[in-house]
Amino acid sequence: MGAFFVKHLGEETTLQVLSSWVKNFSTAPIANDRGVIQAIADGQCDVGIANTYYLPAFIRNNPDFPVRIFFPNQNDFGAHVNGVGIGIAKYTKNFKEANMLLEYFTSAEVQTPVAAAFSQYPVNPKANIIQILKDFGSFKEDTTNISEISRHIDTANKIFKEVNYK
Repeated sequence: MGAFFVKHLGEETTLQVLSSWVKNFSTAPIANDRGVIQAIADGQCDVGIANTYYLPAFIRNNPDFPVRIFFPNQNDFGAHVNGVGIGIAKYTKNFKEANMLLEYFTSAEVQTPVAAAFSQYPVNPKANIIQILKDFGSFKEDTTNISEISRHIDTANKIFKEVNYK
């Protein structure tokens, strides 16, 4: 998250944003996404950062669960999307077969049930999306290559320390 901010907002603005967050914590930082979501529902805080795939379980248990998704940065670079990567080793002896496996894993046929099982957005745009995620609405995702974001990890870590972000 910090490297994402540094890439898109710059070092100084990221410092200001994270510093303001620390100053406005209504509770001690919560170590897991489910805990953040429950803290919002319990009124401990008004907003938190969590991965979207944790919220559907709460909504399945209680359709009136009082937490909903907000996708940030919709008027500019888009919302951050966690990356999960698969690839082929540079010196693989079975490139054709490895490539076929990757194509299979990313096919709509596989992505539909796998993404549904974990309440995630599928990587393949032709795959079906579960209804709860559809109900969250569409959003603009950040398409910046992860290598561009990762260049800012050291700066982000420095900023986290400086503002005492935990």
